[in-house]
Amino acid sequence: MEFKLDKNIKTVAIYGANTTGFALKNYIDEYYPNVNIKYFIDAAAEQIGDFCDIPTLKPEDFFPRAKEVDIIIIAPFNRSQDIKHILLGNNIENFIILEDNFECKYIEQMLNSEEERELFRAVYTSRRLRNELLFTLYNKERLEINSQGYANANQYIEFINKDAIKTILDCGGQNGYTSIVFEHEIPCAQKIYCFEPYYEKFATFVPGIKGPSNLYKDIVQRSNKIEIIEKGVWSEETTLTFYENTKSPGGSTVIPKTNEDIYIKHKIQTTTIDKFKREKGIDKIDFIKMDIESAELNALKGGYETIINDRPQLAISIYHTLMEYISIPLYLKQICKDYEFHLGNYSRRPAETVMYAIPKELLIK
Repeated sequence: MEFKLDKNIKTVAIYGANTTGFALKNYIDEYYPNVNIKYFIDAAAEQIGDFCDIPTLKPEDFFPRAKEVDIIIIAPFNRSQDIKHILLGNNIENFIILEDNFECKYIEQMLNSEEERELFRAVYTSRRLRNELLFTLYNKERLEINSQGYANANQYIEFINKDAIKTILDCGGQNGYTSIVFEHEIPCAQKIYCFEPYYEKFATFVPGIKGPSNLYKDIVQRSNKIEIIEKGVWSEETTLTFYENTKSPGGSTVIPKTNEDIYIKHKIQTTTIDKFKREKGIDKIDFIKMDIESAELNALKGGYETIINDRPQLAISIYHTLMEYISIPLYLKQICKDYEFHLGNYSRRPAETVMYAIPKELLIK
């Protein structure tokens, strides 16, 4: 990836409060810590408000202030060339257009193999363009690279050092199936805490079986290792609205939904990983899996102390929104020092994409 700022540049404005702008802000913070990002510029500034804690201005509000920054960086999206001519039309020439897929290339650098970098490029580009024809193309040519390519029991544990795991947090356990897999596939597992705030409803949902089934519930009840925690995992202990997806229970979420024909609203209690660990008196958490429908970043923030102190292995879903392909890896990179990162995809489309973070001392040689 080629992106450099002249050493004389001290202040910048980023045109585009979007995914690319988010990645660029993190890139500048990392590689140019003395450069001040003064503004984001976006036509939807009034709706966006501050972006990454930086003021966001509408273009017409920014133009009179253009001389306050040394350079404007246009974060690519489908109007980059339009923006170029808008700036030129306002006699503003101190700008550059960031390279296409900058954000994708920035995240690729976290991965160690070319196969995984190609996989990330494939799933991210497919998700970004939302083009069914492109989905088909990449699914045939790319998505099976270094990947199972379909949902199976290896999801969440493909790169994990299983022999180093005793205590597990299964965040987003739904019907308990993943906890059952962990009990059987991780030989040293002693305790698995399965977080599912609406477990009593989801426990009898089994894909492929019409109507309620106790197939998984009976196994969970017989287990002496699995403990169901009927709470959500979040950045704080609070009460949230939970949107039950009546068509696909796995898509239930605390992220607001507007389609009332599909979602039923409930109130649930949340906790944080750090608080849960203290209250349970857990000595060390070895492995955290998260698939919680866009709540992952908040939940990770609620487990900051645990991740820093215990250095658990992580398997975090990043596919629910386009932003998560960028925001979750960058947050993991920030807090997981001396970790190695991997990517797995377990679907014939960009869904079921998992970012793994493994402490280097636990890497399997």
